[in-house]
Amino acid sequence: MPGVRPPIRLVTAQRNGPTSRSDRYLMRKMLQDMPNEYCIDLVKNTTDALLRLNDWTPREKSQPFALDAVALYDSVSPVLAIEALDCALRQCRSEWSDEFRDWIKGLVKHTIFNNKFMYRGNWYLAKNGIPTGGVL
Repeated sequence: MPGVRPPIRLVTAQRNGPTSRSDRYLMRKMLQDMPNEYCIDLVKNTTDALLRLNDWTPREKSQPFALDAVALYDSVSPVLAIEALDCALRQCRSEWSDEFRDWIKGLVKHTIFNNKFMYRGNWYLAKNGIPTGGVL
């Protein structure tokens, strides 16, 4: 859009995006428990990370470090995200048919590749990475 300069680092609030209703349905009805089943060591938030670090004992000659990723979601490959979902579905929902798992992956692909957001009254389509700010 001429004359409109979006910020360098957009956080796209997908909770009100075009696919937000189907995303909420998919997450609440089918995928809600999967992150805890598939990622058994998933760090939920900063408090959880600090509690885990509190019990951590470094090994001899270890060198802990911190990593701050700039534009984290922009750097996640949509193709790899779908592959990770496929792996999680096969591992955690093996009782579901291939057709049903493919249907779910198709809905998630639709969300990822239709990552639209509004900034100052104008609609944009994200070109890189995966959506942020949504339930998926």
